[in-house]
Amino acid sequence: WPADKKRWVFKPPEGNGSRGVYRGDKVSQAVLKQLPPSTIAQELCPPATEPSDNTKYDVRVYTHGTKVIGIATRHFTGQVMEMRSKGAGFRLALPKGVCCLPML
Repeated sequence: WPADKKRWVFKPPEGNGSRGVYRGDKVSQAVLKQLPPSTIAQELCPPATEPSDNTKYDVRVYTHGTKVIGIATRHFTGQVMEMRSKGAGFRLALPKGVCCLPML
C-alpha cells in the first residue's frame, strides 16, 4: 500500500458512518502500518455530477447482514457532503428498468 496509498480509502469491516475510515492521501505511513489485516481497501472514487441540477453525488448501498435493503444516492454541493443547500439530500437509486427493490 505505501507506494500507491493515495488511490485508496481504508475502512474497518465492522465500521459505519465513516468511523475509523482513512483516506490514503491523508493517512500517515505509521497509522497505515497499524491497520489490522481485516481492513477493507476501497479504491477512491470522486463523486459524480447529476446533469439535471449540477449536484455532486455518491451511491450508498444499505445492508442488513449480507442482504441489500436499499440503494440511494446522496446529493450535495461544494466540497463537503451537506444537506442544507438546494438539491442536497438522498434520492432513491434503482438500476435501469427496475421499478422497485423487493422486501428482503
